[in-house]
Amino acid sequence: MRRHKWEVPEFHSGLWTRSDYINGADAIPLASVIEFTLATNVGQDFYDVRLVDGFNLPLSITPQGRPASCSATSCAANVNAASHPELQVKGSDGSVIICKRA
Repeated sequence: MRRHKWEVPEFHSGLWTRSDYINGADAIPLASVIEFTLATNVGQDFYDVRLVDGFNLPLSITPQGRPASCSATSCAANVNAASHPELQVKGSDGSVIICKRA
């Protein structure tokens, strides 16, 4: 699994990921989503991994310098490999690159 570290600018409230299939203004929003809500509710931050819009990449969030109450969350499984054939989107090489939402 590749690891990326993002420094989130102060004015951002979230991040999302995409594969080559999800690119540009006419993109189909079938993506794994990391959602952040920053500095709300008395300055607390919230985060989660969502698959309700589909799945394209395994994701995890591991807070750094966190209090004991903050833990990692993830969807590390390759959902594409177990996707029902009717929900599969295949890349040019024939491999499953997205599992659409049902």
